Amino acid sequence: AGETLAPGNRIRTIGGLLAEVVKVAEPGAHLDAAAGLYGQQLAALQLVYTDRRGYWPWDRRFRGGRGGQPVLGERAKQVA
Repeated sequence: AGETLAPGNRIRTIGGLLAEVVKVAEPGAHLDAAAGLYGQQLAALQLVYTDRRGYWPWDRRFRGGRGGQPVLGERAKQVA
C-alpha cells in the first residue's frame, strides 16, 4: 500500500503469514534476464516468509513445504 520495502522490514501477507525483506546477496546468480539488462547495478529483495506455525527458514523447526525455502542473502540486523 505505497510502502517502500527495505531489508529487515516485516509485513503481513494476504494469507496471514509474516514475511521479512532480505537483500539478495548475488542477484545475478538468481535473476539471469535482469542481470543481462542491468549488469552489476542489479539489486534485488526477497520476501522470506514464515511457515504456518510461525517459524522462519533460519529456525530449525521451519516446515515450509518440499525442500524448505532458500534464503538468498543475510538477514538485516533486527532492532529490539
